[in-house]
Amino acid sequence: MVILIRFTANILILFAIYLFFNQIYLYFSGEMETNVLVSSVPTSVTFLYFLLLKMPLPFHLASVGIFLQRKFISPSLARSARISVIITGFWLGLAFIMKYYFYN
Repeated sequence: MVILIRFTANILILFAIYLFFNQIYLYFSGEMETNVLVSSVPTSVTFLYFLLLKMPLPFHLASVGIFLQRKFISPSLARSARISVIITGFWLGLAFIMKYYFYN
């Protein structure tokens, strides 16, 4: 059971790293505006808003992956992982609400 939890946590962290670098690539290649921001004029501010809406998912997945490994890390890191899960969860919920109401 312990191996399964650690394996799942590591897969979550690796997927979060992939999503993070994928969003950074989309940001710098300029493909973001064609994906979501079709109706707005592409400026640096719209790209920044898009990043603020897309970044909570990789951060939340990485936080959950670290939180799942809380028995194998130091107590202070486990406490900060719990706090980061809560903060990124709120950020993710806010991003979903913003996407639903403003970009649909």
